[in-house]
Amino acid sequence: MNISKISFSLLFGCSVLLSSCGSGTASASGDEKKEATADEEKVPETTIKTQSDALDAPYKKYLSLKEALYQNDAEKAKTNAGEMKTAVTGIDSKTIPAELTEKWNMFSKNIIDDLTKIENAKDIAEARVDFSTLSEVMVDAVKTIGLKKEKAFLQHCPMAKNAKGEEGADWLDKDKAIANPYFGAKDEMRGCGETKESYKFE
Repeated sequence: MNISKISFSLLFGCSVLLSSCGSGTASASGDEKKEATADEEKVPETTIKTQSDALDAPYKKYLSLKEALYQNDAEKAKTNAGEMKTAVTGIDSKTIPAELTEKWNMFSKNIIDDLTKIENAKDIAEARVDFSTLSEVMVDAVKTIGLKKEKAFLQHCPMAKNAKGEEGADWLDKDKAIANPYFGAKDEMRGCGETKESYKFE
């Protein structure tokens, strides 16, 4: 292979990598986040009927956990995971509508299992994989039960490794700007991803 072919291959690979992260992403440096541009494509909005405020406290802890992963702080992520677990176990089942009790029992069990895995993760890479599974459950829980006082955006990174060993992982955030928890603030991929959906609670 000659030099021109090698150069072309490298340029092609870089372009594929950048396009897979989406052109409308926001990049974050440290605590700074680049806001979405005015001409960015409008994010689809889904209206969700809030059934209870039970998820508000665990969701706040989830956001703290997500931020700790973004800041590459493995120990803080473990602490936040423990705090979120306490918030989940502290929910009074009477605050969940009777018709959703069975679903909530399933959600809470899976959430606690995933949080325990994060607490016991050997490193931040493993914690991030477990966070991808936790996020899947949290998305379903938020869409089913809703939130009372919080905002939620569904975000997706096509390059992050999930628990299945495949590329592509979701997370929730209260902001539209991307701060990727699967790569972290010091990584050049920190802004990789896109906001897929906005949730409106009523």
